[in-house]
Amino acid sequence: MDAPESAQLYRPRRPRDSPLWRLTEEHLEPFKRVYDDRFASRYGFWRSEIERTLLGFLDCGLPESAGFARVRCPLCRHEFLLALSCKMRGFCASCHAKRSVLWAEWLTEEVLLPVRHLQWVFTIPKRLRIFFLYDRSLLGDLARCTWTTVRDLYRAGLQDHPSVPGMVVSIQTHGNLANWQPHIHALVTAGLVHRDGDFTPVDPPPSEVAEQLFRRRVLQMLVRRRKLDEDTAASLLSWQHSGFSVHHQVKVDPGDTAGIERLARYLVHPPIALDRLHVPGGEAPCTYRGSRPHPHTGEDTIVLDPLEMLARLCQHIPPPGLHMTRLYGAYSSRTRAARARRLASSQGRSAPAGESTPETLTASQLERRRAWARLIKKVFEASPLTCPKCSAEMRIVAFILDPRVIRKILEHLRNVAARAHGPPAAGAARPAS
Repeated sequence: MDAPESAQLYRPRRPRDSPLWRLTEEHLEPFKRVYDDRFASRYGFWRSEIERTLLGFLDCGLPESAGFARVRCPLCRHEFLLALSCKMRGFCASCHAKRSVLWAEWLTEEVLLPVRHLQWVFTIPKRLRIFFLYDRSLLGDLARCTWTTVRDLYRAGLQDHPSVPGMVVSIQTHGNLANWQPHIHALVTAGLVHRDGDFTPVDPPPSEVAEQLFRRRVLQMLVRRRKLDEDTAASLLSWQHSGFSVHHQVKVDPGDTAGIERLARYLVHPPIALDRLHVPGGEAPCTYRGSRPHPHTGEDTIVLDPLEMLARLCQHIPPPGLHMTRLYGAYSSRTRAARARRLASSQGRSAPAGESTPETLTASQLERRRAWARLIKKVFEASPLTCPKCSAEMRIVAFILDPRVIRKILEHLRNVAARAHGPPAAGAARPAS
């Protein structure tokens, strides 16, 4: 029985069709050879994680390289192989999208309180961005500056008050045209959270006041880290148009679960949008189109040679161990765990090990919610486990990771396909392996 025409069927991605895959596969070796001479001064030092990420990305979604899962329909016995992914950060758009969905769900279901939230955006001037390019540890300090700015503004005028806002910080390094533009997106409670979990709304401070305090905190941090001297920092403090900015105009009400999850996914959206990247092939220039024109220059597209386009995109690969999302205040792990213990104690029960919020799910529920198939369905609005033949729910029967077994299975499938289609006609091109 064929699947109904209206059924939403998942179409496995074809990695080699991606413009980013073609760009990486064709130019990786020359890119490594010339990087120090051509690009280190503009895009930062060569880092070992760049090569590791690019090699992992080239294997992502290819069954012969990454391994695969065998998926089978229990009714009609239809079967296919599903290649595994690389799970790399900052470069593979497919893996980053799935990671974003997972993080947004966890944030919405287990971290955020049912209160109004504001989106805060913090930016720094061009003159200071190069410090963060060559010393990525400064990105964590930048996140801390945003937290102390919000905390102190919310608690202004309070005397010895233990209440704090809840704040979720996402560190972003990319601008509209994949340029280096370190900035911070944050979700902040629109008020203070008390130790017992009660919430007191607080009007957000004027953006100009927040910008002045944020500017001071960042410059103090750069002086402390010996990136700026005292005189330069004082000069930057005196500028009327400093290049710093703080905005907090976007609001999400507590009942808008879809809105808060959508905003959370935006906070960690990938640096690269594949539908805006055009790679002709060979040495022809590549183009990357922004989502909107620049507000001052009107620029909306960049045209670069393949090696420089690759360098521009690779600068956003984060170093290992650098947390690009952080939780502060009422949303910190310690505070949530303490709140869960107090709630459990008031209800006469003991908090389960590892519980961080009153709404913490069981391990089986978390595993179900994080299931690969459900994530794919949410991203692509189609289930990868719906049988294309009979629409029954398919099952994963095995994960194949041994290279020898992988080769045997793929060779067997090629032989079966060759027998099914018969020998090629005289002069016909042989299909690629």
